[in-house]
Amino acid sequence: RGRSITSGSHEFGINYWDRLLEASASSERAFVRELAEQLALHEAALLRGVAPHELQGLAFAKATKAERAPNVLRLISHFNRMSRWVCTQVVRQPTTRERARCLRLFIELANACRELGNFNGVMEIVAAINSSALFRLKRTWEVLPRASRKDFDELGELVRPDKSHAALRHAMRLAAKRAAVPYLGLYLTDLTFIEDGNKDWVADDEG
Repeated sequence: RGRSITSGSHEFGINYWDRLLEASASSERAFVRELAEQLALHEAALLRGVAPHELQGLAFAKATKAERAPNVLRLISHFNRMSRWVCTQVVRQPTTRERARCLRLFIELANACRELGNFNGVMEIVAAINSSALFRLKRTWEVLPRASRKDFDELGELVRPDKSHAALRHAMRLAAKRAAVPYLGLYLTDLTFIEDGNKDWVADDEG
């Protein structure tokens, strides 16, 4: 039977996010892990679909990118859609306490993604939480458990852009020893700098 990772589509049967929201406090951790695992499987499948030629010559940034790099665009679209979905799930909650619980669950989900080596998942959730739509929810952050705020601060350290995302690069290198889902956006930025910063051709006297 198929599965729906997020709410809004029940045609595939199991809806992991709704199951998590309905879970008791004692079973939340198991449902968070289950959702993280399904997200990792889905994003790993999207990443495997990217062909090498889609990354060559900045094919993903050209006017013809839809034809030349469809799978890169599909992964980018998923990232943006997931970030918007995270924001929507928090702000649609009717009370401050429910929004704080939802925010806590997403922080736990991001942590579970990190444990599984799904750095794409970490980035899309942290990006959503750092967005103005969620970061300005002052009352929600005030009632968020201190432990959750500490976890989020640690996630923030992981994805900080300092020194060309040194912390994230280090974590992804360590995770490469096992199954992992890297954050493709980091490599797309690297490829852009390489392409823009180097000549396509060199003169004979340059070697």
